[in-house]
Amino acid sequence: MTSGVRTLLKRFSDTTEIPDLEDGDYLTLHGTRRGVGETLFRERGAATAQRMLRHADPKTTSQMYSHIEASELSEDVSEVFENE
Repeated sequence: MTSGVRTLLKRFSDTTEIPDLEDGDYLTLHGTRRGVGETLFRERGAATAQRMLRHADPKTTSQMYSHIEASELSEDVSEVFENE
C-alpha cells in the first residue's frame, strides 16, 4: 500500500505545481501529512488538527505547529502598530 501511495504522490508531484517543491522532488507521505496538519491548524485550529492527526497529547500538535502561532502573533502585533 505504501509504495502505491508513494507512486501516486510522485505522479501528482510531476503534474501539479506545488510551492516549495524543487524539480525532481516529490511529495512524501510524511510531508503530505505535515501539509494537511498545517492547513488544518491554520484554518480550523489546534483542536481540529490534533483530532485529525490523532495526536494523543495536545502538546504534540502545539509543538509541531508552534511556528504558525508565532507567525500569526507577529502579524497581529504588526497590524496593531501599523497605524501608530
